[in-house]
Amino acid sequence: MRAKRVQVDYLVVYSLSRVSRVDSTSRDEDKQVQSAEDAARIRAVLRIAGTKLIDESGIKDPNTMAFEVEMMVGNAQHETIMRTTRAGKTSRLGRGQAAFGGKPPFGWARQLRNGRDRKDGYELVPHPKEVEVLHRILRWFVEGGLSHTVRMLAKHKIPTTRGHATWARNTVRKIIDKAGSYHHGVIEGVYNGRPYRIEAPSLISADLAAKVAAYRQDTTHDAGAVFLSSGYMRCAKCRGTVQNHRSLTRNYTRCDRCKLSVRTDLFDRRLADAISTRLIQIAIHARTTKKKQDDHTASLAAVDTKIADVVSRMSKLWKAYESGHLAQEVWVTRNDELKAEKLAYEMERTRVQADADEVRRRESTERGLLGRIEEIIDESMDATLERRREILADLLGGQRLTVAYERDPEGKIHAIVTLPAFGDLASMTYRTDARVAPQVWGKSERRHPLWSKVLDKVITHRLGEALERLYASV
Repeated sequence: MRAKRVQVDYLVVYSLSRVSRVDSTSRDEDKQVQSAEDAARIRAVLRIAGTKLIDESGIKDPNTMAFEVEMMVGNAQHETIMRTTRAGKTSRLGRGQAAFGGKPPFGWARQLRNGRDRKDGYELVPHPKEVEVLHRILRWFVEGGLSHTVRMLAKHKIPTTRGHATWARNTVRKIIDKAGSYHHGVIEGVYNGRPYRIEAPSLISADLAAKVAAYRQDTTHDAGAVFLSSGYMRCAKCRGTVQNHRSLTRNYTRCDRCKLSVRTDLFDRRLADAISTRLIQIAIHARTTKKKQDDHTASLAAVDTKIADVVSRMSKLWKAYESGHLAQEVWVTRNDELKAEKLAYEMERTRVQADADEVRRRESTERGLLGRIEEIIDESMDATLERRREILADLLGGQRLTVAYERDPEGKIHAIVTLPAFGDLASMTYRTDARVAPQVWGKSERRHPLWSKVLDKVITHRLGEALERLYASV
């Protein structure tokens, strides 16, 4: 139309608002500018060409004032819908409910929480087909890395979730990055500037998760990196790798896909404070948390009894069908129901066994944890860069820091960093535009009895002075 090669009298559209809607809800200023320019360009071409629009309400003339008014009303309605949707999603994620607009993370399926409608939201359950593929992907990764995993997927002709024959490397990498979530049954992220945490069924054992973490730590992290955070970051928005870039004057911690960055010197300074704060959290947690004696033997025996009962019923059903007392259609239907019931019990047994393994592992590692934390805390204050990176690697346990970028009202960009969960200690999130310790503990923590107890019995005098410096602005 713009080249005047065709003359179009009428353009049929679903709705007038869909033709040149301005995206005013995006957090990216460049997208908002581009959207407004595209909308103005479309209206100008329609006016010059003399083309009228036909939507569900009739014929629209781009050269009239009514057309402009309807466009403004449509844009306002779209903006209201987007903000309401975003607020609802933020609220549900804040309550720990699954609020994924599309397909849930690989390995989980989404089902109604109350089994009837969406009033109570969704919950995540193991996907009956993807769980086995997940186990094979992680085992292949431990055997030979990412490229080996992609080759084995193609060799065994395992299709993607969309039915494609070839798996993209980035897709497989994202699945491997979630190994910690698959083990702990926790999905964490940042949406609309707020961190969220969703509980989900555990899909892999502690042993497999530990092997994946060990392989990643041995092969992906560069021990000779220049910066404290190098090799340990990923973007919360695009899930890509966040890297440190050198320049002639300054260094920047940047996500190349999102094109956002903060100064590396400030980012690493806050990260060093976060490491000390996290170590103190672990020390307090280890000293105040009572060990939970949980014997899983009875639970495992109960699940085994249920599985044996289902197998017995399947055997009786087959004998009835084989003797001619049961029609084939009835046998197929009941047998499929029993198979589904057996699979559910087997998944429950896997989860209980994983919990038992995790309890035994935690009990063995927590003995003497306090003494090792004392040494690490004391050492971390004056440690070399290489040693601090080793401490950070131990805290991450094969996972990565999650970095979300946010723009304040003045237009400055700062980062929101999340350290993953450490054992049964929840994840820790902080902002780089403020000191870390006050964000984690708040002003009242200095007067809490535990604080004096930790300073006196757990933390050395030198660290106590350093913490007082951290609290200087409180």
